[in-house]
Amino acid sequence: TASTIPTTTSEVEPTGCADDHIGLAEPEYSILPSNPTFTEYLAITLTLNETGHFEWQINGQTFRANFNYPLLQLASQGNTSYPNDPEWNVYNYGQNQSMRYVIQNETPFTHPFHIHGHNMYILDEGPGPWNGTYDMVNRYNPSRRDTQIIQGFGYLVMQIEADNPGVWPFHCHVAWHLSGGLSINIMSRPSDIPSIPDIMPQTCNDWDDYSAANVVHQIDAGS
Repeated sequence: TASTIPTTTSEVEPTGCADDHIGLAEPEYSILPSNPTFTEYLAITLTLNETGHFEWQINGQTFRANFNYPLLQLASQGNTSYPNDPEWNVYNYGQNQSMRYVIQNETPFTHPFHIHGHNMYILDEGPGPWNGTYDMVNRYNPSRRDTQIIQGFGYLVMQIEADNPGVWPFHCHVAWHLSGGLSINIMSRPSDIPSIPDIMPQTCNDWDDYSAANVVHQIDAGS
């Protein structure tokens, strides 16, 4: 049959890139955040490295993975200190029961930040620098999400409960931002991290055998 030229039209309304106001999301089941036992301040920046390429940094450090040393496997073996490898971006909170994060985006780009292993309480977010006070809307029943947009030149205040021991990535979900190193690893309750099933060490052993005889070119964060 002959093709028909569509007669409909489309209309796009640019509204910017941001989540709805946090006061519009009220969980049906109310949970009150605990008093945080640790507060972390994180600054997101973009810089040129020594090769002339852009890389993302959190508190002045970009993330680079090393597949030969999986962080969760190391932690499960009791190795939780990496002084010679700052590019792994590990934040070890020991036995702290809850962590609050004040994240300042010092770039004009929006970042949908995603956390593994938890839902985070969204306590405050907005444009510009954080003024040190919390949005009073839903203070006793804040939104709980695993992803929240941080506005360009904006901020996010969020909190997680350390109820899931492990090493959990917290990263931007824009692919080229993550590949450019925009990620940290949150280590919580390392002494409570269980042993890893045998299938995972075998996978790591196979990778070690392969990489021992083959050069692995890493062109991004390796995430």
